[in-house]
Amino acid sequence: TDEGKTYELVPASTVGDETGTVEADETKEVTYVYKEVKGSVVVNYVTTDGTVIQAPVTDTPETSTGTPYDTTDVMPGTITTADGKTYKLVPSLTQGSETGDVVPGVTEVTYVYEEVKGSVVVNYVNTDGKVIASQVVDTKTTSTGTDYDTTDNKPTKITTEDGTVYYYKEVQAGSNETGTVVEGTTEVTYVYEK
Repeated sequence: TDEGKTYELVPASTVGDETGTVEADETKEVTYVYKEVKGSVVVNYVTTDGTVIQAPVTDTPETSTGTPYDTTDVMPGTITTADGKTYKLVPSLTQGSETGDVVPGVTEVTYVYEEVKGSVVVNYVNTDGKVIASQVVDTKTTSTGTDYDTTDNKPTKITTEDGTVYYYKEVQAGSNETGTVVEGTTEVTYVYEK
């Protein structure tokens, strides 16, 4: 139709004989019955390896064909799963058309996400802020939400190459010895004094 709606024949509902002989002074009527064909739009959320990370959402429930749709309102930039992992949208991997007109059947749009990871490193400085020992990777790159604890990398004393002995004093303000991994690198700094 002009509105973009689609209709299909319902053969069982046809009234009258579709075939036969035309007779003089007689009008024969055949009525064809059509029903509107509808469509819907469903949005899926998966990881780069195809694992579903959030239940699908019906963005546009069954509606007339030709109705405009736009799934960007149900496209989060990040998703955090129940186990604490965080995933970030990879726009270039989106499958299907985010906008368009409803067509017969189900139109699927799939948003693809990659896991966000982080790590934890420990720094060792003296009370003047000078580095006195090499940085240690406490937690290698892993899933966000993973618990970490740097106290196993907190020696009570450090002896430098020149023989200077430093004793543990405190955790630098802003450092958290324990916590959960977040995106990027978390730095924990331990302060030592001579």
